[in-house]
Amino acid sequence: MEPSTGTIFIRCVKVDAEYTLEFAGIVWSETWPSIEAAIRRAEQLVVEETKVVVYDTTGRGVVVTTLFPLDRALPGPSTWAERLLGNQRDGSAFAELKTVLATDGVRGAVRYLNSLTPHRFTSLYHFDGPILSNITFYDRQNPDLDSSEDIPVEASYCVFVRDRREKFIVPDASSDQRVKDHPKRGVLKRYCGVPLLDAAGQMFGSICHFDFEPGRVADKEVELLERLAELLRGSFEMRRTGRS
Repeated sequence: MEPSTGTIFIRCVKVDAEYTLEFAGIVWSETWPSIEAAIRRAEQLVVEETKVVVYDTTGRGVVVTTLFPLDRALPGPSTWAERLLGNQRDGSAFAELKTVLATDGVRGAVRYLNSLTPHRFTSLYHFDGPILSNITFYDRQNPDLDSSEDIPVEASYCVFVRDRREKFIVPDASSDQRVKDHPKRGVLKRYCGVPLLDAAGQMFGSICHFDFEPGRVADKEVELLERLAELLRGSFEMRRTGRS
């Protein structure tokens, strides 16, 4: 197959337990054991910026990423959101978010938001008394992992969302005095989170992106988190157990 030119979509399709590539309706004859291996092969075939959609067995797009030619440097973390959302009107990404939420559910929406950012992790959490309980969890490097262990709220930057009752953004924890005494400061370097509200307007949790690496947090990343929070308002009936 010839290298692809222009900004086109490459489908990475699951075939039994393996993955194959499809360009404009032509299916590659080889298969690869993982999504990562197939995408790395696709990377060798692109000569311009190219979007890749990975499909699961239902035919729904579950991973969206952007490839760049191997002879061209990747854009820095601060430009990822701009490249993907860039000159589009704000409504474009929001319209897609609503579509994904309607067709693929909350986890699909979380996955989609993560694809628009450089962050490794995106998650929804519930404030269950002093405990931070996971609603859904997405790790870009381990996409099949859909949950994480409950932890004390105080052990997460989500504590600042809870206590301030508003969005909280940390581009670089190592230089942010607001988190100088936080136990995760040496591990999690970047965070942005917004409140989750129930139908009565009471905060019960948070939606957040976070990463081990520091970097700029784009305004559009935060705005889309807030928009997803609004779409989900009243969707969860959380039982407040008051665990201690």
